[in-house]
Amino acid sequence: MDEPKIQNIKWTGLLLLACVIWGSTFSLVKDTLSYVDTTANLAIRYAISTLAFGAYVFFQKNKVGKSEIKHGTVLGIILFFSMWTQTWGLNFTTATNSAFVTGLYVILVPVFSTVFLKKFPETKIIAAILLAVGGLTLLTNFSGSMNIGDMVTLLTAAGFAIHILYTGIAVKKCGMEGMVLAQIACTAVLSIAAMLIAGKVPQSMPLVTLASLAFLGIFATVIALIIQTSAQKFIEPTKVALIFATEPLFAAFFAFLLLGEKMAMLQWLGGVLIIAAMLLPERKN
Repeated sequence: MDEPKIQNIKWTGLLLLACVIWGSTFSLVKDTLSYVDTTANLAIRYAISTLAFGAYVFFQKNKVGKSEIKHGTVLGIILFFSMWTQTWGLNFTTATNSAFVTGLYVILVPVFSTVFLKKFPETKIIAAILLAVGGLTLLTNFSGSMNIGDMVTLLTAAGFAIHILYTGIAVKKCGMEGMVLAQIACTAVLSIAAMLIAGKVPQSMPLVTLASLAFLGIFATVIALIIQTSAQKFIEPTKVALIFATEPLFAAFFAFLLLGEKMAMLQWLGGVLIIAAMLLPERKN
């Protein structure tokens, strides 16, 4: 097996691990919103991630240059916007609907890539995208009706699509670790500023909520972003988006495992379609 194929398999597997982590967070984030405001949720989460990863980078004596700061700051602004709209939207919609609407970036990545980068998707990529959207619809049992939370979450889908595209460009121009650190630090600063402006500084919270925010900060932010950023050196953005379409599948799995929520036959079919969509681009013509 040649080296590019090995790298593709390796990073596809790691991106799936990131999806497992993210899939476990929808219900977790919704639960934390019972105790802390949207801005406080993000401020604490990204402050924890910045301190933890910043300490790692410092002790590793890795340098963060101007290029890393520039691209990381742009990504941080995009990430803050995407996370704020998703977290705020969860106040008004279900975790299931949020997962579906967020997953629509699988359509927006190739659309934005075509419009802004003049990169047209192959026929099998288009087929995979249609499979993924069909799978998402069945998996999340999305009815088609949308509330204000869902409409706001559409902005999240657009933000994540731009984030994926920009990461694919930036990671080829600067160091991965410095760019990730600048990104989460920028998101932390914006989140803290938003929290202070909103006057939503939490006075207290249950220990379990703080533990949940720490999990979100370390695993769902630092580790997942390192995986995504590293993988995008080898896998093009549209394929990354198709892999990320499995996130709601893992969200449904954790809802079944932890909350006892059962999946109907059509939801299982949706999961199969999503997996097929992820595998289709690897099929030889």
